[in-house]
Amino acid sequence: MRMVINGLAALQGGGQTYLRNILCHLPEDEDFHIKLLLSKPLSLPYDTRIDVMMLPMLANPLVRAIWERSCLGSLLQQFRADLLFCPSGIIPRTNQCPSVVVFRNMLPFDQNVVHRYPIGWVRIRLRILNYVLLESMKVANGIIFLSHYAKDTIGRLLGVKMPKNVVIPHGVNERFRQQSGKVHSWMPNRYLAYVSILDVYKAQIEVVEAFAMLKRLNGYPGKLFLIGPEYAPYARRILETISSYGLEQDVIIRAVPYEELPSVYQHADVNIFASECENCPNILLEALAAGRPVVCSSRPPMPEFAGDAVTYFDPSRPEELAVALQTVLNGDHEAAGQAARRQSMLYDWRRSAEMTWKFLAEVAGKF
Repeated sequence: MRMVINGLAALQGGGQTYLRNILCHLPEDEDFHIKLLLSKPLSLPYDTRIDVMMLPMLANPLVRAIWERSCLGSLLQQFRADLLFCPSGIIPRTNQCPSVVVFRNMLPFDQNVVHRYPIGWVRIRLRILNYVLLESMKVANGIIFLSHYAKDTIGRLLGVKMPKNVVIPHGVNERFRQQSGKVHSWMPNRYLAYVSILDVYKAQIEVVEAFAMLKRLNGYPGKLFLIGPEYAPYARRILETISSYGLEQDVIIRAVPYEELPSVYQHADVNIFASECENCPNILLEALAAGRPVVCSSRPPMPEFAGDAVTYFDPSRPEELAVALQTVLNGDHEAAGQAARRQSMLYDWRRSAEMTWKFLAEVAGKF
């Protein structure tokens, strides 16, 4: 099996995490060779079967697209590739060998969320991504979906053109299950945590409004901790909302390094996940693994992943979240945390990687 993995678009966060976790669990077969294309370094355990080709100039999306159209085909020929694997979901047209894409981004296909962005570059980019991702899936020989919700959504759009496919959710990094007693100096004594980029579809404004209601309902003494990078226009609206409720001393916004997130989840009174649009909600899986109570958006695919282990609410209705938080805070924290941890055990990177390599071999005709 000779495979080219196009990881050129894996510049940060989820893309690099996905590659790292599947490549850390390669098949035992020694007759297995990978040419890994990267534009940004990726830390991996040493394995002679992985040949990394660094192309830093291709971090630029436009330059990358030109290179993929003009040079990728000849590289596949030279490597005698049996398969081209594109975890980014975007694949150039090529007849050199079978190809598989991973469908990762639901946002361009949720029109309710797309229309919440102001007219401008973000909306244009999402429209372009909608077209490019669909075209990539039409020409691919195989698609890996991360959720049944994503598969059903794309299935309705592709119809009979849907190629061979499989649903393989992500796993959970074990560090989120390993209980940490460490409390960082910047962490409040008591808090509700919501880890996610501050962006339109993550509903942080509604979470702030719910927090204000909660403090009126039962005088919750802790803080609301919003953790993540910012989409600036939406972050400004969050700050205005905080100010309008006089919560400047009660709401903390902070970006936290990935390696420090386990302790944030594990010391929260409750972990909140209020997203309106997801494919595979990695943050929800991490929160479940922490073994603390979770209140969660009822929008799909969240119930597909969290099952009966969380308390659900409509993210567009702050009053529902306020009631859900009050109920959980007054309930059995230990039982809720244990249920969350048990649910998280369904998601394992080793199992996800095994299913991925098996599917790729089937599409390549090597299984």
